[in-house]
Amino acid sequence: MRTWICAGAAAWAVGLGWAQAPLREADLKAEVLLRVLLFVQWPQDRANPAQALELCVLEDDALSASLLKQPQRQVGSRSVRIRPASPARLDGCHVAYVGESLPRIPPSQPVLLVSDRFGMVNKGVMVNLHADGGAPGFDIGLVAARQAGIDFSARLLRLARYVKDE
Repeated sequence: MRTWICAGAAAWAVGLGWAQAPLREADLKAEVLLRVLLFVQWPQDRANPAQALELCVLEDDALSASLLKQPQRQVGSRSVRIRPASPARLDGCHVAYVGESLPRIPPSQPVLLVSDRFGMVNKGVMVNLHADGGAPGFDIGLVAARQAGIDFSARLLRLARYVKDE
């Protein structure tokens, strides 16, 4: 297990405009998630730049509400489509924001699992958002992501507070 301290979180927060106007915690986490997606690589068959990146929301909480009210966004060359979903209907989802229950996802359908519940990276979540003391950040579940065929850039791993790689 390897732990990396996030030295760049403050700089990232400034990049989010956080130093200029305070954001609600849920809005801050939503912004962090959308920026994290810039550094995610899906398997080749899911990486079609002409296809929208589907971010599916399975929870009904403040972060879900913030995600669902986001204006049209781009991640690299791909547009992002944010929509509600259910654990049984994840067809087409590239990203799933989940709570404490993880949906069963077939290996042929790699989905980046994201949560903001404490310790979910130890239960199979691949990006665990947090805002400790108001500072934005995230943990990475590298093993779970790689098992799904999803990879992260080294730059993103350096910004993570914690990387679970065993």
